[in-house]
Amino acid sequence: MKPKTNLLTILILLGCSLVNVYAALQECEDSQERKRADTPTKYCIKKIDNTICKVQTAGAKKREDSCLNEVGYYFFNDRDILLDSEYLEDKTSISVSVIYKCTKESEGGKTECNEIKDTDLYEVGSDKKYYINVYESNNSMNYQLIKNKCAEADNSEIERQAHLNLGISAPSTTNAIILCTKEEGCIIEDPFNGKTNLDSVVYLNSKDTLIKCIRSGGCKSSSQSEEGYFLTIGDKPLIKCELEDGTISCSLTKAEKSQYYYINSLSNKSVIYCAEEDSCEIYTPPVNSYFLNQKGETTSEAKTPALICCHSKTCKLQEEVIDNGYYLTVDREDESLYKVIHCSKAEGKMTCEIKSSVTSDGYYRNADDNTKASYPLIECDSDKGCTSLKIGKDILPGYYVDVTTGAAEILVCNENSCSSTTSSIYDKELNGNYKFDENKNLKLIIDSTADEDDEKYSGVAANNESLYYFVEVTSSGGFPGVGTNMSTLFKVTNYYIARVIENGIVYVNDNTHKVAEGGTPGTDTTIYTCNKTKKTCSISKSCVSETYLLDVQNSIGYYCNSKGEIVAIDSDGYYLDSSNGSAKKTIISCESGVCKPASSSNYYVNVGSDKSTNPLIYCNSNLCRSTTATSGYYLSSADDSSGNVGIIKCTSTTNCELINNSSIQKKEHYYLNNGTDKIQKALIKCKNRSCTTTSATDGYFMTNDSSILIFCENAVSCSTVNASAGYYNAAITADIGKKIIECTALTNVNCELKEASVGYYVAKTSNILINCFNTPCKAISVTNGIYRSATTQIISSKRETIPGENEEDGVSNEGRATTSVVYNIISCTSTGCNELTTSELLSIPVCTFSNNKCFINNRVTISTSTVSAISAGSYCTNSDRSVIYFATDTVVIDPYIIDGTTSIYTYTTTTTNCIEALEKYSENYYTVGSSIYKVSDSSITQIVNTGYYFINVETNTLVNGNNVENYNNENVKLFKCNDSSCSIVDKPETTSYYADVNKKIIQYNPNSDSYSFAYDESVICIYSNNKCTPKADIKSMEFCITYKGELALVTNDIKSRETGECYKADSISSKIYGLSQYMYVMNAFAAERVVDTAYYVISMSTNSTATIRDYDGRNNSVRVYGCQESKCDIVTPEEGVYYYDKISTYMFRYTQKKWVSPPASGYALVSVDPTDTYINRFSLNNNRTKIDGKVRTGYYFTVDKEMYECDQDKNQCEKITSNGHFFTVSGELYQCVYDSEGLEETECNKKNCIVGQYYYIDSKYYYCGSGYMLSLVSDKTCEFDDRVIINFPVAFSEHYPEKIKNAVESINQVNNSTAMVTSLNGKYVAAVSGVFTNCTYTVEEKDSEFDLVCMNNYVAVNEKTDNVEICSLAHMGYIECVNDDNNPEKCNISGTISRITKGFTFIFSLIISVLFYIYM
Repeated sequence: MKPKTNLLTILILLGCSLVNVYAALQECEDSQERKRADTPTKYCIKKIDNTICKVQTAGAKKREDSCLNEVGYYFFNDRDILLDSEYLEDKTSISVSVIYKCTKESEGGKTECNEIKDTDLYEVGSDKKYYINVYESNNSMNYQLIKNKCAEADNSEIERQAHLNLGISAPSTTNAIILCTKEEGCIIEDPFNGKTNLDSVVYLNSKDTLIKCIRSGGCKSSSQSEEGYFLTIGDKPLIKCELEDGTISCSLTKAEKSQYYYINSLSNKSVIYCAEEDSCEIYTPPVNSYFLNQKGETTSEAKTPALICCHSKTCKLQEEVIDNGYYLTVDREDESLYKVIHCSKAEGKMTCEIKSSVTSDGYYRNADDNTKASYPLIECDSDKGCTSLKIGKDILPGYYVDVTTGAAEILVCNENSCSSTTSSIYDKELNGNYKFDENKNLKLIIDSTADEDDEKYSGVAANNESLYYFVEVTSSGGFPGVGTNMSTLFKVTNYYIARVIENGIVYVNDNTHKVAEGGTPGTDTTIYTCNKTKKTCSISKSCVSETYLLDVQNSIGYYCNSKGEIVAIDSDGYYLDSSNGSAKKTIISCESGVCKPASSSNYYVNVGSDKSTNPLIYCNSNLCRSTTATSGYYLSSADDSSGNVGIIKCTSTTNCELINNSSIQKKEHYYLNNGTDKIQKALIKCKNRSCTTTSATDGYFMTNDSSILIFCENAVSCSTVNASAGYYNAAITADIGKKIIECTALTNVNCELKEASVGYYVAKTSNILINCFNTPCKAISVTNGIYRSATTQIISSKRETIPGENEEDGVSNEGRATTSVVYNIISCTSTGCNELTTSELLSIPVCTFSNNKCFINNRVTISTSTVSAISAGSYCTNSDRSVIYFATDTVVIDPYIIDGTTSIYTYTTTTTNCIEALEKYSENYYTVGSSIYKVSDSSITQIVNTGYYFINVETNTLVNGNNVENYNNENVKLFKCNDSSCSIVDKPETTSYYADVNKKIIQYNPNSDSYSFAYDESVICIYSNNKCTPKADIKSMEFCITYKGELALVTNDIKSRETGECYKADSISSKIYGLSQYMYVMNAFAAERVVDTAYYVISMSTNSTATIRDYDGRNNSVRVYGCQESKCDIVTPEEGVYYYDKISTYMFRYTQKKWVSPPASGYALVSVDPTDTYINRFSLNNNRTKIDGKVRTGYYFTVDKEMYECDQDKNQCEKITSNGHFFTVSGELYQCVYDSEGLEETECNKKNCIVGQYYYIDSKYYYCGSGYMLSLVSDKTCEFDDRVIINFPVAFSEHYPEKIKNAVESINQVNNSTAMVTSLNGKYVAAVSGVFTNCTYTVEEKDSEFDLVCMNNYVAVNEKTDNVEICSLAHMGYIECVNDDNNPEKCNISGTISRITKGFTFIFSLIISVLFYIYM
């Protein structure tokens, strides 16, 4: 067979077919004859009148009756042989070449035949015996021969025959059956015949072959080998298969009796129920049940089981049925109730029937083998039907009246089983035994010592009445199940006596022994508190006020009021049950005077006395408490009737109400959960009028109010929002599908959960789009990008004539209006997303696209674009905007539209210039300059997400994987993105590390100009507050990487799961410094090794360069790192030294355990790097420091009020170590007091000079200018003719010029005076002064000389007048001297003014001196 199959395959591939090859009948010709009469008859067709005729035998005369004259369908094979009944009689399959339909216009007219090719069921001939089913399969016509056995003359075995329609493939069942009868012939039928309640059906094909149809699986034919019954459709609704002489024979039949059942041989999960003999159906029992099988009887001859047992969703025949057995059967009229089947045996026949009356004078023993061990008794009630009773729950230890056999007997039941009373112990007169008198009255012995007339026995309970007795019983005999001597409560009814084993109370009237409705405990009434676990009841004569009690057995709730009185609860609602007297309270549910325990889960509306303060009751695992409430929603308990869980709505702290299940919308919606589990399950989900708490996912949820939504940021943070018109991303739930929330606002806002279209929606939240290309839709955060919207708009436009267009046909399109449905385009920036306006949409260029090549097409009506080219990184679309094309290179106008060339590609080396925005490109990264783009389903996004990207710009791929050579590819560029833009990173000059977006640590080595993996395996760590906890050991490694992919610098080795110090920047834009083996300047994802000789003054709180806020007045706020090339260490600050950070240009020093900045510009001892500490001049501007440079040799008074002596040659500055006057290089004179013992700080005080006068210091002349600053005399302050005052500081007297020394000594000896100006205060320089003139300045040497006129108080004789004159500074020369009355050896200045030369400098000096000396 295999070679033939291969040949068939080859022929099919060549376009040939071995079966049903189409070939119409040959045209009839006069010369056409059969060679021999014994060959099969062939036919031909006359083209003149479309008549089909036989091909004549040789020598035969042509006759008219040799043509086909009957109307109908005629089938021919490829040999032109007619496939009629005679031909088909022994055939099982056929090959058909052509079909003709022959018709007549009128009776007696000619027959005209036409070829047909329609699929259908066609009758062959007119005797209903043969049909051909024509169907199409695999693009060819196929033919199925149908033989109708029902139409055979000798048929006696089948009345209705079914065939599979081979033209229908599973799982479809539509028209899957060809049904044949003798009268109707064969027709195509739906197997289920329109009966929607049927899921399966069986048809008879032959005596041993059935066609079985499953609605969800199709139809198939199968041989039957076992006995059984099947449901079919027809007036005989059953197929019965039985053994006849060892062979299976199946036939159609009616049901033997109405309202009986049959085992369904097609499925053991259901039975066949026949309401009438000719009307049956499939019935799947909803509960365990017995059914009457066929006739409901078993005889020794038939041996057909009388019952069908359906248990645990499996049905089978009940082989053993016991005499006087009772079985539960579901009530078909009310499936919530049971009836009872009674089976009895008489004369060798077991007959079962449903009891018409369900009232009884006791209990029936359950005969069901599946349940009788746990449910030994059946109780029947006229209203509630019959039910089996469970031992230990419904059947408590006690005595029960058994009426199974028709005669009342007593069953004794303990905690495990029930049995007949055969023990003689129950004949004894003991407390707890029973008495069943001749009137069938059941009594309890309550006091065996009493006389019979003196309450020895309990009373006789009336129907539906219970009596209660507190009886003392012993373990040696008496009541079943009592193992110790005890006193407890017993319940007596007319059909049973049982020990009360229940949680709750029984409130009993001491006189009537009936349940009391109210009163004060202790006065003719008693409260019996019962414990189910201990199986006892105790007596109480009082109750706790403001509590609620429940009598479970009698469904009565009680309220113990503030007076200690008990009243029956008459208000519907829920109460906190205090019956057991412990802290473990449950719920009492009361409705229409009937109270019972509730399920005790979730929340209830409290109607108890404390409802004003605690409006709710909360239960968890049957532990309940009343509780406060806040406005919101709470999950309520399950509804008793429907089982649906509802909600409670609280509008205030005192007002809560249950929302009825019928009021809850059927569609899915949500509420904010206000219950105790709101942290784990933030929402209440309601669907099909039942609710449950559920965890939240991020997104929006529908509420019961169409204008309000719930927004959840995460699983625990949810809130309601007032919706506005627009789209919201539906939160992802298990059955969400592809959905979107659309809110419209005509008059009021109305939100609906709708099926989403493919594309993107603009969400109401800024920079959020809803991506509905996949299922479910998902909200995505976007910044810069273009997205094809899921929405469309209709654009109307007028087409303008383009020169040269349609010139050949003379048709003008000018002004022709067109309308187009086009997709909207969404544009997103960092400030939000918006759909483009119509004009913006029209301005987008339209492109033609083929093989990744785009051309601009400006002829389309939906575009107003007139651009001639778009650059790489731009985009265009197709005509309806449904497809977006990303330009990878320049796109120009289509050369077929206007003349042009395409050789203008500037970005790629190929002839492609665009790609279609498809998912297959979503892993690629396209770069244009420093911009990065990603392309996916109808979207182009510009990547700016924070991180470092190694991108191969040739292959447009992000470098990843474990092959480091991929990072060193010449086409790889490193991009740095900071959430707003990206830039290309130049290769650094020092060793650097990068944590790229793939969370790999990459090291760059500038020496080899190459990248490498920093470590064989990077260590993941958790960072918090300058501490790192690694997932694995960090050993000989400087870096670990956080779960977010950030780079952290560790200072030392850290063991796994332990914590150590580390550094990490906050963002990619921030800059910090950290020290490990080397020092690095870092952002959150990169670290560059510091190779420099300098200081880095770092804030200890931020690890970044310290600012002014980190210094002044703060201690331990900064840390100084000193670097010499790549070697960096933490510097212990030296007192009094300023450390200069050239990065921040801040300068600070550490003194008295605090960091301080310089108070002003000036001089200071500055360390600019670890190799250089020296006095520098600096200036401040907004606290920033400018180092003006090192000072030359000399004395310097710093801004910190310290005097230093610097030696430029030795590059050394030291503080002074002696007292004295010090003249600084800056021109200031200080007097310093030095404490040699080091107990006090050296104190220096500046000595002022007299502005406008001159000073002689260190053999140089200085001029005193503004600010009391002394500067070397220059040509500007040196005038030859002027007289000036020159002061010679006393501190430097040893260095006076000789003539000055002599003059000073002469003044002292001759005039008994001094050359010092004694009237000066201590702020000024103490000096001897004199008048000088004839200043000469030597430019080359920058030196000056003066001629002495006279020294202050110097006395001389005027050679011209012989008068004694004295030198006066105020008069700039000599003046008449008068005797000093107080000092005979001294003369003083008179009031006469000598003649002096009055140059400018002289006049200025004179004025200053006169004023100075007058006001001193």
